[in-house]
Amino acid sequence: MEQIYEIKRVAGSINWEEIPVLQMEYAYLNTPEDITAFGQICAGGDALFVRLWAHQPQIRAEEFGLDGLPYKDSCLEFFFRPEENDPRYFNFEFNFNKCLYLGIGTDLDTRQRLLLEDREEIFKPEAKLTEKGWEVFYQIPYAFIQSYFPEFRIYEGKNLWANCYTCADLAEIPYYRSWRKVNVDFFSFHRPECFGLMRIV
Repeated sequence: MEQIYEIKRVAGSINWEEIPVLQMEYAYLNTPEDITAFGQICAGGDALFVRLWAHQPQIRAEEFGLDGLPYKDSCLEFFFRPEENDPRYFNFEFNFNKCLYLGIGTDLDTRQRLLLEDREEIFKPEAKLTEKGWEVFYQIPYAFIQSYFPEFRIYEGKNLWANCYTCADLAEIPYYRSWRKVNVDFFSFHRPECFGLMRIV
């Protein structure tokens, strides 16, 4: 049985040393071994906070703007289904330039891209270089989630279904990793049936 990732509730400033770390350990399509990625997620008073980082020797960052495609670049991604009785999920995909692909749908074919002019004001993304690669941090306000899932609330024991990924379609050597295994014949990260369980504690 796969381990549940516990999303801790926090008040005030976040001490990341106290937040559990997940590893994107599953690699696909000849991903180089020297590219690894990790994540942390916690729940504040009015938003989820997401921190993702990758260890990699080179970073591709060429996509910009409202309609850029960050998954072509070095990209860190968080997909999650806010409500157990609703099959729709969000996919958040950021590159180092804070170019965002945000979608909502039930699978790759039905998703709709949300082109938000005020995306930086809403999600407050930060990206920076690290000693071994790069990281991105952002918030997902509950009010934003509730605009698509009106019944959404955060409480102890609440379940979210999710996966975290790193990828780069147009890197010199493309790479793909996930937290929970994507076990399908046709490779795609848009496989909500492969999401893992995250629980608010």
